[in-house]
Amino acid sequence: NMIVSNAAAWAHLLLETPATSVFDEMEAPMEVTVFPNPSSGKIYIILAGNTDYEGRQAVAVFNALGETVYYTENPETKDGGIALDLPGAPSGIYSVYLLAGKRLFMQKIAITAPR
Repeated sequence: NMIVSNAAAWAHLLLETPATSVFDEMEAPMEVTVFPNPSSGKIYIILAGNTDYEGRQAVAVFNALGETVYYTENPETKDGGIALDLPGAPSGIYSVYLLAGKRLFMQKIAITAPR
């Protein structure tokens, strides 16, 4: 089980994923919703449409410096969604990546830490 320490390691993980292309335009698009945005640190990822993805599944969250603040492979899903909790994450812009089989999704979110 590989530990993803930063954005460069995430790129390496993608390169190890057996796929003809991470972005495969021939397949139906991956419908993903990440909310709320902005967030207090609790984030929900909802997969809609075709969720029958074969292969590696992983979620990673990086801060603006490219440092990993969250990573998991084969995330537990409930009702078609994935719940993430980033306690203590400082306010800022974060990149949420979801790898599902041959498909990659990324969305930037803002975290506003309580004062």
